[in-house]
Amino acid sequence: MKILLIRNDNIGDLVCSTPCFEALKKKYPKAQIDIIVNSLNAPVVIGEGGHNPYLDKIYIYTKTKHTKGVYTKIKALFHKGWILFCLLKQSYDVVAILRIAPSKYSTLFAKCARGKICYGAGSKEDSRIKGIPNFVETPITSHHEVMVCFDILAPLGVEYGGEKTIYAYPHCYNNRNMPPYILFHISSRRLKDNPYPLEYLEEIIKALPFVVVIGDSDDKFRCEALAKLQNCQYQNTKTLDEVAALARGALLTLAFEGGVAHIFGACNAKAITIFDKVNIARWGTWGKIEWCLQSESKNAKDIKPQIIIEKVFALLQKDSIY
Repeated sequence: MKILLIRNDNIGDLVCSTPCFEALKKKYPKAQIDIIVNSLNAPVVIGEGGHNPYLDKIYIYTKTKHTKGVYTKIKALFHKGWILFCLLKQSYDVVAILRIAPSKYSTLFAKCARGKICYGAGSKEDSRIKGIPNFVETPITSHHEVMVCFDILAPLGVEYGGEKTIYAYPHCYNNRNMPPYILFHISSRRLKDNPYPLEYLEEIIKALPFVVVIGDSDDKFRCEALAKLQNCQYQNTKTLDEVAALARGALLTLAFEGGVAHIFGACNAKAITIFDKVNIARWGTWGKIEWCLQSESKNAKDIKPQIIIEKVFALLQKDSIY
């Protein structure tokens, strides 16, 4: 059997799909299971040497909005065309669009794959779905994104069996010159225009043991300011693999809602996530929902530092769940 999975959206979305990859491989151990991802989220599934134990071929395309310059845009378009050509030749038995709603390119990939059957959420009346060969709408009965993926694969007999989210890169950050640390990702694209106050971050870090801070490029100034604290160090990470390695080596991770929070949850048994307006029931860090923090106002600023500090020490004292 040849199966094609399509998961071409954000980093956190792909992390939330990883439990179903393992379950699918358990159900069909001899099947060829391929996947289409984009260059932004691809590191989630690319293991060491490009090997993933649950996936065979990993097709990676670059979204033109993530490119700069005419040449790189043209190159990205030609590579996307090459992927479409490869899909046309494969003759997949099953195509599954692992999204709560189809997109322009997930639909295009599904059309070119020409699966004998295609499973996905959404109605056949949706203009984006029309033209997908043999499309079958799968009812979505679950709320969390992890379980939505299992809903989509349910017609294949794939069931959730306690699988965890996974980040494929296997290595752990190991610096003998650094004391045991808490890893704190201080950025969130959803809080870009209304960031968590710097003075709150300082209060949290001062109350904790040694802290390593990381953040998006827009938050470099804030990270450097925090690194002036005696018990804090700034790591200027360049790749998601570096982020994952730091998370694996940490005593505990702290993050604001977003893709990095899901990476932390996949790489560390002790992960606390601070939420703003996003629905925890849908996007809470899988396996760590009880350690997701959200104020009644659904404004991250209303989660005071002392609440976060207390959560950190409570989780540090808790035995590892792995």
